Amino acid sequence: MRVLRPTAWEERHHPGLWIWVRVLVGIWLLILAGILCQGDRWWGLALLLPAALHFFLALRLGRSIERRRGAGAPPANPLAP
Repeated sequence: MRVLRPTAWEERHHPGLWIWVRVLVGIWLLILAGILCQGDRWWGLALLLPAALHFFLALRLGRSIERRRGAGAPPANPLAP
């Protein structure tokens, strides 16, 4: 049995979209943790770990896209600098 990387499916199916999805989910988890902690529900701090995981996986997916595209290749988005 071959073990795939966690983002192997995301790399094949619209990787740019999945970066945004992971970042937005991470932001939502941070906001939700803040709301829960403000209401004296300190278990909301447990949401910080999944948020960090989403940010890390989005960063890793972005780096894998850059590595696959090559160092000198133009960006996929024509509006990007």
